[in-house]
Amino acid sequence: MIAKVFKPFQEVELNRKIDYHIAKIEKGVARELFNSTGDTITDMRNNMLLVAGLNDRMKKPFIEFVLSSPVGEDLSDSKFIDVANDYMQEMGYSESCYSVVKHDDKDNKHIHILATTVDFNGVRIEDSWSEFYSGKVMRKLEKKYNIEVMEKGTASHNKTLGESQYRQYFFDTALHKALRSHNANERVNKILLQSDTYLMLKPDLSKPYTNTEWKVM
Repeated sequence: MIAKVFKPFQEVELNRKIDYHIAKIEKGVARELFNSTGDTITDMRNNMLLVAGLNDRMKKPFIEFVLSSPVGEDLSDSKFIDVANDYMQEMGYSESCYSVVKHDDKDNKHIHILATTVDFNGVRIEDSWSEFYSGKVMRKLEKKYNIEVMEKGTASHNKTLGESQYRQYFFDTALHKALRSHNANERVNKILLQSDTYLMLKPDLSKPYTNTEWKVM
C-alpha cells in the first residue's frame, strides 16, 4: 500500500477538497468510512475550522493523506478503517479532527484522510517528518494486516512469477531508460498525465518503483 502525504494547507484548499469528496459521494463512487467526530463529512468544514481555531498560530492547519492499495487487492471497508486509524495513530494524528473517505471509481481502491494539524486540545501536531515516517508506518501496517507489501525493490508476498510477470520484471528499468530519451520522455509523460492516480500521487520518476507501484500509478 502506498501512502501519499500532502503538504499542509489553508481553509480555501480545505473547502475545495471537501466539496470534491462530497461530489464523489453524491455520484455514488465514494463513501465516508469513518469520522473522528461522529458526524459526517458535510459537517467537517465547521468541525475542522473549529478545531483549527484552537491554535490561531497555525497558518496551514489542515493536511491530507492518501492510502492506495494496488490493483487487484480489494480490502474490506472494515480493514480500510482499521488501517486508516492505525496509520493516524502511528503518525501522531489520532487526536486530530479527521475524516476517512474511500473512492471506488478507480481500479486501485484508495482512501483519502482529511485532518487537522491541531489536536482537540489546541496543540500543534508535529508534521515536519511526516513523509519520512509514513513509509515506515506503512511497512509496519502491511505486516500487521497482511496486505500487499509496496516497499521499493521487494517482491510482494514472495509470489511465484509467471512468464508474463517475468517480462514485467524489467519494466521499471526499461521505463526509466525511456524517460532519459527526450522523444520517449514526452510520450511516456503524456500517458502518465492521463492517470488521475499519477496526478494525485505526483511520484518522483527519478526513483525506482516496483511493478506493483507502477500498476497503482
